[in-house]
Amino acid sequence: MHADDLEELIGRRLRSLPEPLAPPTLWPRVRAAVEEHLARPWYRRAWREWPAALRAASLALVTGALLGWPLSGDVAPGLWSVVLGLVRSVRASATGGAGALVTVADALRQAFVEPLALYIVVFGLVAGTAAAALGITIKQALTLGGLSRS
Repeated sequence: MHADDLEELIGRRLRSLPEPLAPPTLWPRVRAAVEEHLARPWYRRAWREWPAALRAASLALVTGALLGWPLSGDVAPGLWSVVLGLVRSVRASATGGAGALVTVADALRQAFVEPLALYIVVFGLVAGTAAAALGITIKQALTLGGLSRS
């Protein structure tokens, strides 16, 4: 039997099979899981489901900490004490928390992002160009038969 005939035979047999049915308990279980997930507070959910402002603030804090940790003594010697003071004020005042968080993010931006912005942009452009070149090379190798089997 030829491979094309075998493929056609298997395709016909598979199409003739009945559609599989879901168990009757599946829908109530899925609904309960979705409702339980939606009832959780934002801080118990995955980071990508946080409110946009909190994701941006947490990303700014982590990026600032990672990029600025070795430079913190040179760029802004008293920055960490200012940041800790602002964090304490956020914890102490729930109503003024958003303003203090914005102040912390602004202080981190001024201390870390502005001095390094040019380097970050250049690195991003170089990395993006290298990734695009690699993708084009792989695509051409696959489509032109560079990696095909004989």
